[in-house]
Amino acid sequence: DYPEIRILEQKNSAEALAAVATGTADAYVGNLANATYLIRMQRLDNLVVAAPTPFGVNEQAMGVRKDWPELASLISKGIDSMSPEERNALSQKWGTIEIRQHIDYALVYWVLAITGSVVLVTLYWIRRLAKEIVVRKQTEHALNIANLEIRQANEELEQRVAERTIEIRETNLELENELTEHQRAKAALVESEARFKALHDASWGGSPSTTREKFSNVIKAWRISPDIP
Repeated sequence: DYPEIRILEQKNSAEALAAVATGTADAYVGNLANATYLIRMQRLDNLVVAAPTPFGVNEQAMGVRKDWPELASLISKGIDSMSPEERNALSQKWGTIEIRQHIDYALVYWVLAITGSVVLVTLYWIRRLAKEIVVRKQTEHALNIANLEIRQANEELEQRVAERTIEIRETNLELENELTEHQRAKAALVESEARFKALHDASWGGSPSTTREKFSNVIKAWRISPDIP
């Protein structure tokens, strides 16, 4: 049933148990009562019963010589006459042994190694995540400061633009007022020239040359006669 197991045959159960006790063999499969008796008699204290097996018939019996049938009948009658308490005492003395589960230390070491690896990897990732969280918080803080500075710069720029816009509006308004005043002055000057011309024409008449001569004569007369108003 188990082709990977190599069977080491011995002459009897005592030698088989001794081979297990000395490390020549790894395990022994045999009758529980016989093995218990041999372990106690040979003081094989390093041996324990690990687990039951499905091999063989484990019923207990006694054998006698074929030419002594009366002995077999007497033993059977003696066993039948035993009380349940006596049977249990006999069974406890010769057939009971503590079964200790064998600990597979290789499996234990493997589980511990896997668990340790998982713990180490978990601690590594926790530490790495903690560092990333610190870096992210520092980055977020720097970004918040940069955003605050940008917001303040934008507010200052908007304020400067608003002030400059007001100054430009005021300058444009002053220019418009000056232009309006200039246009008014120009219009007044044109109107004055027209009035002066009309007055001149009405007062002197004639061509321009005649007008100049008359004006010159008036000046001369004013020089000669200062009393002329």
